[in-house]
Amino acid sequence: MTELIKDPRIPDQQGFVAVSPNDPSPKGMLYFTETAALGHKANMDVRLEEYPKGFNTDHWKERPEPWQVFKLTISERIA
Repeated sequence: MTELIKDPRIPDQQGFVAVSPNDPSPKGMLYFTETAALGHKANMDVRLEEYPKGFNTDHWKERPEPWQVFKLTISERIA
């Protein structure tokens, strides 16, 4: 069995996800720091005004909603 190895770059094995609520993909962008996730949110929120310019319209069929950032914490291994 593979043991969970703590990554020293991630305090308390946490990460941050930046995602638009209406993103058609099943996941957001994962970042090691809150600063990086908030930076992605700020960048993408500014670009919303330019939609569809600069967006992959095969993926984004409609204008994205403003991005949100969530904190993820790994509390225990379950398998």
